[in-house]
Amino acid sequence: MAALGFTLRVRAGALLVALLAVLSIAHRFPEWLSLPSPNTDHGIQVSAFDSQFKPVLRDLPSHGTVGYVSDELTTGDNRPSFWEFCYIQYALAPLIVVDSPEYPFVIGNFHKPPQANRMSQLKLTLLKNYGNGVMLFRGTSQ
Repeated sequence: MAALGFTLRVRAGALLVALLAVLSIAHRFPEWLSLPSPNTDHGIQVSAFDSQFKPVLRDLPSHGTVGYVSDELTTGDNRPSFWEFCYIQYALAPLIVVDSPEYPFVIGNFHKPPQANRMSQLKLTLLKNYGNGVMLFRGTSQ
């Protein structure tokens, strides 16, 4: 009889843990339900980023880490700028892309022309403009 009671307590404890786990993420359910389908690429064309950033690879080392700057914040779970950063990381693989201007090479992804004084403050020197807001800068070393 004691074994049956122990089993019942274990089952109740497991159920309680599972219920607490579900409740701890329940506040995210509405956000998950409103996400775009995987086929929409979060409103961004992944293939466009791939073809737009592949030419930059010819001017970068074959491996290592490069910096990244943009005119928009890359933080936030579901902002387009965050997904752009992710897709650029994908397009430039196997390179590691870090959201920082403090690397010898820095990729620029701009939606409007970058301000010269901002690039100067970041100590970035333009090496090549690929068009469509894609640029390669010489940055500072880490």
